[in-house]
Amino acid sequence: MGELKALREEQESLVVRAKEINRKVWLAGIGAVSKAEEKGRQRLDRLLAAGEKALGNEAAEQNRYLVAARGLVATLRDESDELLNKLVDAGKKQRGEEGAENSEYVLAAIGALATLRDESQKLFDDLVAAGEKRQGPDA
Repeated sequence: MGELKALREEQESLVVRAKEINRKVWLAGIGAVSKAEEKGRQRLDRLLAAGEKALGNEAAEQNRYLVAARGLVATLRDESDELLNKLVDAGKKQRGEEGAENSEYVLAAIGALATLRDESQKLFDDLVAAGEKRQGPDA
């Protein structure tokens, strides 16, 4: 009888753990929606500002989404160069002294993997926190 009771307690523990994991994934989904809304608005504002700067006086005559598209074109090169440099630095850090022997693209790939690994856990934790915040204290 004791073995059956232990088995039942183990199953109940697994159910509680599964519910908690499900809750965290659900909250991460809610957090992702919240962050996407916020980041989308911020990104559109930055692109509009860059487009207005690139177009000058013509910006007032254009549709705001065309102005934002022009802003995207204007900032894309700078952002891609910045990202490449960040990934190469992360690759050098990951490889240590061996990094000097690798090409820039190999280092960028190594850096991308290291960055992805480190940032994915941080992102998941941030999304769960944002979901909890959006749901309030009684979720």
